[in-house]
Amino acid sequence: MVRVLRSLAIVFVATSTACFVDGGDGMPDDDDGGGSTSGSGTTSGPVITAGSISASASASASATTTTTTAAETEDGDSTTTAEGSTSSGPEPDTDPATDESTSSSTGSDGVLEVGDLFPGDLVITEMMGNPNCTADNCEWFEVLNTTESPIDLFGLGIGDRDDIDNGTPGAVVSESAILEPGALGVFARDALWPYEGVEEPLVRYANTVALSNGEFDTIGLFGEGNLLLDEAATFVGDAQYSGRARKLRADSWDHIDNDDADNWCWSDTPLPSTSTADDWGTPGFDADDCLAE
Repeated sequence: MVRVLRSLAIVFVATSTACFVDGGDGMPDDDDGGGSTSGSGTTSGPVITAGSISASASASASATTTTTTAAETEDGDSTTTAEGSTSSGPEPDTDPATDESTSSSTGSDGVLEVGDLFPGDLVITEMMGNPNCTADNCEWFEVLNTTESPIDLFGLGIGDRDDIDNGTPGAVVSESAILEPGALGVFARDALWPYEGVEEPLVRYANTVALSNGEFDTIGLFGEGNLLLDEAATFVGDAQYSGRARKLRADSWDHIDNDDADNWCWSDTPLPSTSTADDWGTPGFDADDCLAE
């Protein structure tokens, strides 16, 4: 599973930059439901920076992801780009009869590569599917590294609902990007990042991956051989929650619980945005801020 180390030196995260993922022409376009234009004006809010997760979330994640079985097929500052993917890799070995427990092993430098990962090593913890920016181009999602090692995201596949159904990612991270153990990494579309004071995303991806506003779409992460490492729950869109990120509750931060829509809530933390309308979310930051529904 471990591929030969690339000659390119691993680039560690710098605060002011991010990694990119090629996936198309990168030009702004609207997603299936179109961007929302309603709002109450520019919001003011806390300066949010990337940080470690809370003790309760960390305990929940580590308790469920220390090991994973080979039978499971599904169920994180520098910026990297994701490249669109149309090829399908070999089918992963997912024989349900196997009962061998396996765990991720680090390379000689202590860094896990995408080919080393198993389902549960990366967990999607927050998704902004219907932001109030122009044409929804500031969509983003957040990923937790549940392992005890840094992960180089080079080669990680990213996909939306259609890509998951097809078994192939819509974009692939094409540069080195390090997600430290227990850390949260933000993946965002390759467009203006409108949130002032919020750390730039770790990975940028093109518009080949887009979240629908009609049916609140989902995101999937693909490993070597298009193995589905994680898939978040799928939600039905609701106009009254325009501009709010959907986030995983702190006691459900693992790749099984995040399949259940009941384990998610709408964020109630205002983002300091340059947009003309309000957004709420905690990209790269752990907060217990569920909106009362």
